[in-house]
Amino acid sequence: MSMAFSIGSVVRAERKAKGKTLSEIATALGIGLNKVWKLEKLNRGSMRELERICQFLGLEWVGLAPGGSLGSRIRAERLKQGWTRDALSKRTGVSRPALRRVEIDRAQISTLCAVLDIVAPDIRLRNGNDLLLPKDFDFGAKKSRS
Repeated sequence: MSMAFSIGSVVRAERKAKGKTLSEIATALGIGLNKVWKLEKLNRGSMRELERICQFLGLEWVGLAPGGSLGSRIRAERLKQGWTRDALSKRTGVSRPALRRVEIDRAQISTLCAVLDIVAPDIRLRNGNDLLLPKDFDFGAKKSRS
């Protein structure tokens, strides 16, 4: 499955729109330059890195239960749906241990995307009033799972 764009490309576009360099973000957040580059170019990295970069750029996730970290908000959505980790594992093809890592913000972006496709299909990234991920955004969950 090919994605027209990725979370990383949205982050990259927002970084450029704010006039920030990869180096500035890496230095400000204490993240390796290579990690920021991989997140933007390859859609690889950890949820924690993604959350920190999004926060630095003023991006927020909308379409999830309010409050807490991204992982805790995903957990709240899972519980709101009445799904156990076993049930969600079957729906996403993601193992129970990997789902737990998502819920404690320790998963990789590819796993996050697989879970978001099912738990929060209407999720968006927003910068102020501008939605940066359209409603029909395909996280590409079927492309890779971890």
